[in-house]
Amino acid sequence: MIQPIPRIDPFSVRGWCPSSARPMQTGDGLIVRVSPRGRSLSTGDLAAIADIAERHGNGLIDLTRRANIQLRGITERSLPHVWQELTRIGLLGAETANILVGPLAGVDAHEIVDARRLADALEAAVVGNPSIAALPDKFSFVVDGGGRLPLDDVGGDMCLRAVRIDGNAVVALTVDRPGGTRLVANCAVEDAAAVAADLAARYLRLRPHTGARMRDVPEGAVDALLADARLRAIDMPSPRPAQHPLGPVRIGGDLVAVGLAAAFGRLASDEVHGLADCASRSGIAAFRVSPWRSLYALTDDDTAARALTTWSAAAGLITDTHDPLHLIDACPGTSGCSSASVDTRLAARALAPSLRALGVSTCHVSGCSKGCARSTAADLTLVGASGTFAVIHQGTARSAPSRFVHPGDLASHPHLLKPV
Repeated sequence: MIQPIPRIDPFSVRGWCPSSARPMQTGDGLIVRVSPRGRSLSTGDLAAIADIAERHGNGLIDLTRRANIQLRGITERSLPHVWQELTRIGLLGAETANILVGPLAGVDAHEIVDARRLADALEAAVVGNPSIAALPDKFSFVVDGGGRLPLDDVGGDMCLRAVRIDGNAVVALTVDRPGGTRLVANCAVEDAAAVAADLAARYLRLRPHTGARMRDVPEGAVDALLADARLRAIDMPSPRPAQHPLGPVRIGGDLVAVGLAAAFGRLASDEVHGLADCASRSGIAAFRVSPWRSLYALTDDDTAARALTTWSAAAGLITDTHDPLHLIDACPGTSGCSSASVDTRLAARALAPSLRALGVSTCHVSGCSKGCARSTAADLTLVGASGTFAVIHQGTARSAPSRFVHPGDLASHPHLLKPV
């Protein structure tokens, strides 16, 4: 049944993200966000994270769209113990530049440029420039080496993407704009980090207010910024189709990455313990966190890769790229956020079987119009609105809805989700 137009639930933007040292209060306690920053996690690291979640939180662990790990339900009393344990495994480091790399950075034989090395150079350039210390907490850099898993669908204020022009490796530097990304320079690989850091410093002088992101800077100011920096772009590289393969993925030579996901990125501590134990028994020593709410285990043993895939599927993890739950981004909803008025994940599970028939390849279910689970447009977006869902096509959680649908109609009347 189509509902009368309800009130879109209000929300507040905090302007910062939680971290390990700066937790955020939510509906189910404190969130402590752990940022591997592209480093590999050992099976011991995973087991330790699961232990922390069990002893000091509610046992729930989230993989985020910024390639981070969130421990939920942490109490203020237990926080010092959490910090102590994270320090022991080297995951309570100093907060540095907010740089995201892909899960195969530095190990992918298909990379045009070693993304790990480029990210390290960028971090050194940013940390070494005191004038950039005032960057907003959410200002982010994305570094894409041009390898097997493109980051074209991962948002960032500034992106450094390796491409080939006339057979030569260069770095395309793009910035986030309201209508999409804008190419601002094609840089020599060795110059890219310094150019990006300089551009970030210039952005700080032009931003309209302290919380402004790159997309908030007026277009004329961006033009002036580029002219002042003497940057000149040639052609915008063509976007590459998103690829988030799960299961065993060969990435060069004998190296295999095993992609493993959980519905909506939510893992229980016992699942993480089991995963770490299976990997350890199989001789798999390293995991990487991806920006698609998944993990990639790295191994040069095909038998170990198959064993981990089999165990993970039996344990209820997602190992099939085409699983409809893998198409959905959904925030915790009423179970973990005071801004939500709907049970987003119950709705997402009801909706999942209908996605293929609806022709939907990307779906976002949000508890409010803040849209924390996904910032980019999706084929279908549902937004909590006073206990119902606003239906949006080819937009974000903040776009105008075409209609409103009751949660109970998602499974029984999926035709209501088609474009009007």
